[in-house]
Amino acid sequence: AYDSGLINSEAYEVFSNDIFYIPFYQQMEDGDIQGASTASGLVGQKFSKQLKGGEKQLGDLMENTLRNWSHILSASMKNQAANETIKAAEELDAAFEVKEGGKNTVKVMRNGDPIYFEVADPMLLDSIMAIAYTGPKSKFLDVAKNFKNMLQFGVTISPAFKVRNLFRDSISAMAVTDLKKNPFTNIIEGWIASDKNNPAHISALAGGAIFNFGSTVEGDQAALTKRLIEKGVRSQDILDTPEKVKEGLKYLWDKYQEFGNKSEAANRMALYNQLIKQGKTHLEAAFYARDMMDFSMQGSFGSIRMVAQVVPFFNARVQGLYKLGRDGIIPTGRVVYNTITGKEIEQSDKKKATSFSIVTGAVALASMALYLGFKDDEEFQKREAWDRDNFWWFKLPGMEYAVRIPKPFEIGAFGTIAERTLEQIIDQGAEGKQFGDSLSRMLWDTFSMNPMPQVFKPMVDLYANKDSFTGAPIETAGMERLSKQERVTDATSPIAKLLGGLTTIAGEGLSPVQIDYAIKAYFGWLGGTAASVSTYAVAPFKEGAYPDMKWADTVSMGFIKSLPANQSRYVTAFYENNQQINQAFADMKHYAELGESEKVQEILEKKGDMIALQKMYDKTAKNMANVRKQIRVITDDKEMSGADKREEIDRLKQLISMMAEQAEAARKSMKS
Repeated sequence: AYDSGLINSEAYEVFSNDIFYIPFYQQMEDGDIQGASTASGLVGQKFSKQLKGGEKQLGDLMENTLRNWSHILSASMKNQAANETIKAAEELDAAFEVKEGGKNTVKVMRNGDPIYFEVADPMLLDSIMAIAYTGPKSKFLDVAKNFKNMLQFGVTISPAFKVRNLFRDSISAMAVTDLKKNPFTNIIEGWIASDKNNPAHISALAGGAIFNFGSTVEGDQAALTKRLIEKGVRSQDILDTPEKVKEGLKYLWDKYQEFGNKSEAANRMALYNQLIKQGKTHLEAAFYARDMMDFSMQGSFGSIRMVAQVVPFFNARVQGLYKLGRDGIIPTGRVVYNTITGKEIEQSDKKKATSFSIVTGAVALASMALYLGFKDDEEFQKREAWDRDNFWWFKLPGMEYAVRIPKPFEIGAFGTIAERTLEQIIDQGAEGKQFGDSLSRMLWDTFSMNPMPQVFKPMVDLYANKDSFTGAPIETAGMERLSKQERVTDATSPIAKLLGGLTTIAGEGLSPVQIDYAIKAYFGWLGGTAASVSTYAVAPFKEGAYPDMKWADTVSMGFIKSLPANQSRYVTAFYENNQQINQAFADMKHYAELGESEKVQEILEKKGDMIALQKMYDKTAKNMANVRKQIRVITDDKEMSGADKREEIDRLKQLISMMAEQAEAARKSMKS
């Protein structure tokens, strides 16, 4: 604090001589500690402030001490960074010292005294004020933020997410950084370098090149310190068996978190080490490694900041697009423009454009090659649109499984656009709507550009009866004829069946199918896993076996899918078109009953082709509903084995897919 200018020499003497000082932060009613908090932003830091007395309980003394140290360190580092920034700005005539604070001014501490500076550059001022900004405050935002964090935690805790993210980052990073163009080498080198005892890892962590996801005692420094002390206790000295179990679970959790940290840091560490070998300084290498995807950036526009507080992964996607534009699209555009106009091309732009073009070209070619290789494959043709947009898919001769490789979010979009464009050119049966839906899905879901707060989004989906990500109906056609409690499928979890009809949103009871969707929509992978676990929890008390799980799909974390697949784009398209056909038919019937023949004729001219399909689609929908009844009968059968149930259910789902495919083929033939 003294070295950074936060306090003067007199204050330093006072505090350094009182090494036994313990701050008496008060404990709030909800158990949180009220005490030191570092000012949001880079400037305006304080070493301490006088607190008034009160009657609330004092917090844990060790925690109070550690909180105090944390505050002093944080405030000191921020003040030091602010001073360095202001000094650089002064050299560029972008900041001038003034006597007191006012508009466009910032405050830093030098030798314990506040010094004010007017910042002439608006963008520099925004940048200074934005560092460590914690976001807007309100009670609604606090609640909405909790829902966003809840989903993000439930998704990112998944092992599949961590592995997929490593794949995606490995490809994206090569396009917008100086990483080697061999993703496997980068991952291996970075993974080895990410060992927590590696000096390079420690340096990178201290320099901000990498970060850790956190720990089970986040924000509770006293508990962390005490736990470190407890680690010195020998296992044979602990006699309490539940305590041994607890410690074992903590150990496993820490190892899992370490795995997550390494998966996030692998590419950053690879870049950090490669830049160090190229002669970059520690700070330069740390900066570029962090800049690979800097999640701490959040811009200065108020609306963007607010949306980022309530929409899961919104800021990550914004920063990904920003990085893509800054170090990929814009430099490439400048190179192309300067080449055409004969202007000089900067070497930095040329280098960035080369990396970007190589990687995006490879992604686009891979997507088109896989499409050409499997476009006539029945299983490929059945794939849901969202699955094609997010995964590369292929199968080897003789395989009963398909391999799915996750596409990177931003860079992968170039592959999807190339594939979908090629499909429109080659496939005579491809509809323009599919291309438009794919672009829309990339914008709103893949790039997380949907501004709907997470607290409301699942409720809106339930109201619309549509999964906003996949486009599939939540409750299938025919379920509306059943009471809420009876709307179940073979995959409905026991916990959803228990809560079905009891849980309400906006005064209306939720069906078990809707509850399962809400659990996954609010809690992500963690919620889905909890719902699945409930199946095994009640299994000993249930008469009859549950249908066997497809363990290869589960254990492979989605990288492998059993064939034939039960999911089918034909079924999704059928339900969507059936709804539109029934609406058109109902509109015509309504005006016919009112005797408005002109309106009837107008509807027939616009939607006559759809109305002509109504009887066929209605019959198909009823047949599909009957097959689903058979699936439910098989699921509830008390004699069949789990393996037999799985085989028969899979067969019936294939039958539903065939019905939908035939109906969709008839619809398309009428259009051609």
